[in-house]
Amino acid sequence: MSSTHSGANKPHDDRSIDDLDKRDVRALTEAMSVLPDYGRARGADGLFVVIGENSNDPYLVDVVGKACECPDAEYRDPDGGCKHIKRIEYATGRTAIPQWVDRDVVDDNLGCAVDAEPRYAVADGGIIEADDDGEIIDDDTNGRPEDCDCGPWNADAGLPCWPCYRDGFRMPVGEIDG
Repeated sequence: MSSTHSGANKPHDDRSIDDLDKRDVRALTEAMSVLPDYGRARGADGLFVVIGENSNDPYLVDVVGKACECPDAEYRDPDGGCKHIKRIEYATGRTAIPQWVDRDVVDDNLGCAVDAEPRYAVADGGIIEADDDGEIIDDDTNGRPEDCDCGPWNADAGLPCWPCYRDGFRMPVGEIDG
């Protein structure tokens, strides 16, 4: 997949996937299998086995502790930023894919073996859900949690209700996050 591809799913924005950190680009575009409850990760919450397109070696990844067995995590990025950790975070929806990323360059199999769904950030700072094909799951909540309690009581304060804040929104419904 080419990261300069401009498909129909690209929002009107001058940025491209290449504006992300190189490990984020690899995590989103390279073919990788993220396998929960498999092999050495079997029965352990937060552990995954990741097999990448450029390696036959499966890596055990602790997404909670931000640890991976790969050489990048061991020698170059000890703070938990390797592409394997990032892939799990994107695949499970722990980290939202920026809304301006062209969905045509994202690996078609992102999130296919995990129970959670990848999420895409939206312009208002919220999150929208996407299916395994990167298609937006349409709902009438505009990405807000079902228990959203934003209303007149907090409109003047510029603060979201607790359920919205918990889910990553930084402004109440109707306002755009900066």
